[in-house]
Amino acid sequence: MDTEKKSSEQTAEEPKKDIGEIVGELVVSGATVLAHTAAEAVVKRVRKATAKTAPAKAIAKVVRRRESRPAHQRSPKAKVSPKRNLV
Repeated sequence: MDTEKKSSEQTAEEPKKDIGEIVGELVVSGATVLAHTAAEAVVKRVRKATAKTAPAKAIAKVVRRRESRPAHQRSPKAKVSPKRNLV
């Protein structure tokens, strides 16, 4: 535990940031947050538009049908046969 008092000279040696730098960093961070939010909105819009296309609807239909069937009626997963040594 540090119990020694620091003189005001030691704390005064730390460089203080210029007000321009502080405002600049604030503007940059705000622009970054805004750009991230805009990118998320675009991705969400594209997902919605893609979900309305015919291929996406067809895939969703197949998935729904497969999920609604009992497990014993579903086709088994494809089995990969072991490779033969052709020596």
